[in-house]
Amino acid sequence: MKPLPPFDELKWLAKHDPKALDKLQYRYTHDAIQNTDKQNQQQLICIQHNLMMRLNRCHSAYERCDLAMTVLTDKLNHLSSVINQAGGHLAPATIIKPLWIKRKELTI
Repeated sequence: MKPLPPFDELKWLAKHDPKALDKLQYRYTHDAIQNTDKQNQQQLICIQHNLMMRLNRCHSAYERCDLAMTVLTDKLNHLSSVINQAGGHLAPATIIKPLWIKRKELTI
């Protein structure tokens, strides 16, 4: 993966050419997703799409930043809980007991 352009260049793009910055963001995100395992790509594409839809509803740069940080924090908290539970996320949430129907013997 290519390194990001210098921060000053990204800042200039954000101020003067936001569409070019959006294209650059899309290209880097797409490249990062393509460099992951095939089994994770669909989930990452869904997360990216969800984030982009939520970001499009924001009215200011601060609101977009706050939303991105909230989503990132939620994902990191989820990862932390999965790591700390050591396999607990794979356990079923409830115990399913088999249903056995007892047949009454007919007496004539």
